[in-house]
Amino acid sequence: MKKAILYIALIFTTIVANAQIAVNAKLDSNNITIGDQVKLTISVENFDNAILYFPTSTDFAQSKVELIAQYYDTTFDNSGKIISLNQVSTLTSFEEGVDTISNLMVRCLNTDNSLSELILDPIFLVVNDVAVDTTLAIKDIAGIVKVPYTFRDFLPWIIGVLLIAGIVFVVFYLYKRLKAKGPILPIAKPIVVAPEEKALADLEKLRVSGLWKSGQIKEYHTILTDILRVYLEQKLGIPAIEMTTDQILDSYSEQKNMPISTREKLQQILVTADMVKFAKSEPLPNEHDRSMSYALSFVQETANVVNEQRRAEEQQKENNKPKPNNE
Repeated sequence: MKKAILYIALIFTTIVANAQIAVNAKLDSNNITIGDQVKLTISVENFDNAILYFPTSTDFAQSKVELIAQYYDTTFDNSGKIISLNQVSTLTSFEEGVDTISNLMVRCLNTDNSLSELILDPIFLVVNDVAVDTTLAIKDIAGIVKVPYTFRDFLPWIIGVLLIAGIVFVVFYLYKRLKAKGPILPIAKPIVVAPEEKALADLEKLRVSGLWKSGQIKEYHTILTDILRVYLEQKLGIPAIEMTTDQILDSYSEQKNMPISTREKLQQILVTADMVKFAKSEPLPNEHDRSMSYALSFVQETANVVNEQRRAEEQQKENNKPKPNNE
């Protein structure tokens, strides 16, 4: 009978102070099992501009319940005015029986600095023990459930192995390079371009630019002869960059197996350029094209002769090597 009375005990109480401020307190359930959680909501209405002080953890310490968390919620009307201010407390209990939540109050500091204490009626909470069927045999504690491994479980090991492998590789690489007395990082070998290839590419670039057609005649012939001077130095070993026209022609005449026509073409190119640069001569349009044509032909013909000579020399060296004795 007593337990039935407790089940139908008041879930909430209402107190009206000063005929204006109203306080409501209610549990969302007054019957729980040990360890379950229940929410206690304390609502205050019609408090105008008064300052409110809700119960704290110290106030709940007087009962058997334990305070887990608290938060506040505000209710507004359509005009935006506050209708009520709510404190929601999450409670639990680990003792079987009836817990009485008493001595809770809301303190109100009014606009005239007077202090009102709105005391709540006691609230009852029935805490039930877990039902145990004593007729059944006692069972052992369930064994540990094995959770299957995932990629996330192996990821730290994979990263560790990769780091160790990387460190080992770096140490081994540095050891090999230092032992060989070589550079730590490999140096890319420069791309070697044959002198005739570079000269022909530069001549084609000059031809396409059309400098002499835009009135830059001196620049055109200066660049043209500079290309040939660099080619003569790199391919034939003639230091033509610092030589005069006569010196270049004399040195070129000493080259072996060079066709006479190539010397004539070189002379025509250099003399025409000198006339433009020093005598301020203006060659005819066909002379500009002729200098370019001669330059291209000169590079191709002389390169063929030099390359053929070098191949013959290498073949001669190969033939002169002592043959291994097969006896």
